[in-house]
Amino acid sequence: MQLRSSLLLFVGKTVLFLIAIAIVWHFAAPTYNDLLAAAANRFHPAHTTIKSYEKDTIHVELISSTTQYEKTKTIYEIYGLDLQYGLLIVVALIAATPRLRLRQRFKFILIAFIIMFLIHIASILVFAKVAHSETPASISSNPFVVLFCIIGPDLFPALVWMALAFRYFLPKPESQASA
Repeated sequence: MQLRSSLLLFVGKTVLFLIAIAIVWHFAAPTYNDLLAAAANRFHPAHTTIKSYEKDTIHVELISSTTQYEKTKTIYEIYGLDLQYGLLIVVALIAATPRLRLRQRFKFILIAFIIMFLIHIASILVFAKVAHSETPASISSNPFVVLFCIIGPDLFPALVWMALAFRYFLPKPESQASA
């Protein structure tokens, strides 16, 4: 019964933290999209550019040059919040993890933020590479797109949380608890 109540408390705290973080993130997301686009643009495939538009989308654009001017065409559009909800989940999970000291909690959140930022950049670059080099019909058959679009958003936050803080979630062994 103790484990059940602890689990319910953890789930409740996680949901409350997720709601609070989502409210704050609504205002931070445009800046985060700009950072993602700027970072990913440094590593983009040839003849493409990555830009943040309209505060909530990241566009992968194909650049075609003629003798008179340069023309861009959006070949892939990424809705920023779809990409970022895993970041909010992992922060809420770490914030709700029991037995973490405040300093350790902030350290884990910073590490998780950096890891998720790198995963987001990798995701954008995979989208850009696949969108630039393949037909839209074959995008869904690319294993990296499947990883970053279908499995990744659900799996990566849980893996990051487990790597950082899961051991604090588990109950202490009886020998340590009485010592």
